[in-house]
Amino acid sequence: MPTAGTDFRALTRDAVLAAGQQVVLVGSQFGTEWDARFFDWRRNYGAGAYEVEYGPEDFSSCASQPFGSRFVRFFEDSTFLSSAIAPQDPPGELDAALTRRLVACGINLFGFDQLLPDDARLAALAWSWAPGETAGKGCATQRPDDGRWERTSCARKRPAACRTASGGWTTTAGTQERKAETKCADLGATYATPRSFAENAALRRAAGGERVWLSIDPSS
Repeated sequence: MPTAGTDFRALTRDAVLAAGQQVVLVGSQFGTEWDARFFDWRRNYGAGAYEVEYGPEDFSSCASQPFGSRFVRFFEDSTFLSSAIAPQDPPGELDAALTRRLVACGINLFGFDQLLPDDARLAALAWSWAPGETAGKGCATQRPDDGRWERTSCARKRPAACRTASGGWTTTAGTQERKAETKCADLGATYATPRSFAENAALRRAAGGERVWLSIDPSS
């Protein structure tokens, strides 16, 4: 999609999907042919700069910035070079607890420093599939105890997850997964799968303790 002169803050996830795209290219190349292909990824470059990057010190609550529907990046700078240049201005720490709070707000891009394979921040990012559940046979469900997703037999009757026209969630009566799309349509809603931590939590509340079908295609 054309990107020249586009304010990255105005780009929504739905706009990307509506354009039939799945990848967004961003960069900091100015005055070159790349500007026509990449969204500008700017911070503090003068008046009118696009504020899409934040540090840990910028966060106070989910309502403090346009989080959730926009593409926003949180980063930390704990490199030796930064410490040497500005020892009087230590950077905020993007730890696991803050990472989880940001994920709950809908933040979708992170820049971690000193990241290791067993880093607790990686676990804090996860909210959808339960460990070991991204592959295998069966239909996707949201389990009631913690909202994580698992595959179960498609033969059972369960409520189906339906996104309403207002963006909220409701569920059907118990049905086989293959009938879930029709059952949601009968309610004026769309058989769907949460796209963020907040949506997943809202569906879990709407499910009222029931395990529900999600609209991810069954594995073979």
